[in-house]
Amino acid sequence: SRSDSQAVQYTMLTLLVSVFFSGFLMNLNLFAEPVRSLSWGIPTTYGINLLRAIALRGGLPDMTLLGVLGLIGVVFFLLAWLMLRRLIANH
Repeated sequence: SRSDSQAVQYTMLTLLVSVFFSGFLMNLNLFAEPVRSLSWGIPTTYGINLLRAIALRGGLPDMTLLGVLGLIGVVFFLLAWLMLRRLIANH
């Protein structure tokens, strides 16, 4: 983003998309198949399902969901680290 206000707008848009398509407000089965597949690309979907399993049902966390969420975190960390290295190297 080029300004602080633009960064806030991007953040709010990302938050709204994450909450709406994660299954927090509506069940994922109500979405059409392409949208449902897209929603599994959002980390919030995994977090919502883990939260439901632990807090609402009192069960153990699904290790598959936890592993995918951890993998997404590692991938984003590595991308941010590589972008920061490239930015520092160019200055």
